[in-house]
Amino acid sequence: MKQLKNYDTKHLVEDICLKKYGKKPDRIELCTVGMVNTVYIVDVEQDRFVIRLNSEKGAYSESKRLLDNAGNIGLPVPRVIGTGSENGYEYLVMSYMPGKDLGLVYHELSRESKKVIAAELVMIQQKAEMLDAGSVTGKWYDFINDMLKTAESRIINGGYFSAKKVNFVREAARQMKDYFEAVKPAAYLDDISTKNLLIENGHISGIVDIDEIAYGDKLTYIALMRIALLNMGYDDLICDDILCEMNADAVQRKAELFYCLMYCVDFMGERGMIFNGKKVEVSKEVIDRMNRIFDLMRNRLERLM
Repeated sequence: MKQLKNYDTKHLVEDICLKKYGKKPDRIELCTVGMVNTVYIVDVEQDRFVIRLNSEKGAYSESKRLLDNAGNIGLPVPRVIGTGSENGYEYLVMSYMPGKDLGLVYHELSRESKKVIAAELVMIQQKAEMLDAGSVTGKWYDFINDMLKTAESRIINGGYFSAKKVNFVREAARQMKDYFEAVKPAAYLDDISTKNLLIENGHISGIVDIDEIAYGDKLTYIALMRIALLNMGYDDLICDDILCEMNADAVQRKAELFYCLMYCVDFMGERGMIFNGKKVEVSKEVIDRMNRIFDLMRNRLERLM
């Protein structure tokens, strides 16, 4: 995939606005330049909207379908204004949603606000079960083993972490095999952690970047959020609030801790790798922090095994 360049895409956004609105934007703000998308917030007269750009053909066909379906069942997602292609790039124009990513405001949240957000998120995930996850194949236990196999290979190739960590997680998976094989897969939003979950005034104001729907054990999204928060140096109390709101039992709490370890080794394997020309950060500080998080999660799980 061709890497998007700011000076190219800013002019491209102007062209899209001229084509759709008949005038250039009053303001263009670069929001993110990620591994896949470049995102702008754009003002045209009294309207504010978001434009996502991607050089891959057909990049937003599934995103549009999912956003339309999510909006129809009452999920707080952007409204799709239009899609198209311009100068070799695919674009997706969406309504603007106020708020900031959870990771940007977490340190400002009161204890009560975290509980409120947890309750709202559980309700959102309950609605998300109505979404069509598309064609799903394979068993959940096989999915876990595949993730661990990939993580192990990457950790060995990278040389930054001990592959013995994967051995511990794999053995824990074997001990919990009955749970994983009994999982009744459900559709859920998996890529909402410290990002993509917008917060305003202590409430969820929106969910963005819905490019696919997960189908499996929804406890994984809690684990992903927990590891992301700990990696940013924050507490993980909101994750415990989510489990409480779900009325999670002892077996589910143990499974969530397992998923935390699964994501730990997965992220360890990605350190130093290059995705679409961008290297994943790795340093002594990063290595030490991730090792501490792994040890913390391992100790919590061992107390329940």
